[in-house]
Amino acid sequence: MLYFTPAITTIVNLNDRSFQISPEAAYTGFTNFDQRLKASFISGPTNSEFGKKPYDFKLELKVGYYFLVRHSHAIRRDAAPDSRSRAGSPVI
Repeated sequence: MLYFTPAITTIVNLNDRSFQISPEAAYTGFTNFDQRLKASFISGPTNSEFGKKPYDFKLELKVGYYFLVRHSHAIRRDAAPDSRSRAGSPVI
């Protein structure tokens, strides 16, 4: 299994010659725990699609932890029947 995953994404607007390039690294070596680091570099003329952005560099760190919640639907054998249940059946 590959725990470290590098990637690079590029978006180019051919009409105005602006672009965004984003290198990224993800690590999933721990059970139920993800880490992702991504940088975005943006370039282009002032009136272009990417040149209009208020920043030319952005750094993101995403961390995630995943867990499963299990519900127990066990019937209590020691419970006394109440008025809503049939006589002799356990109360849940």
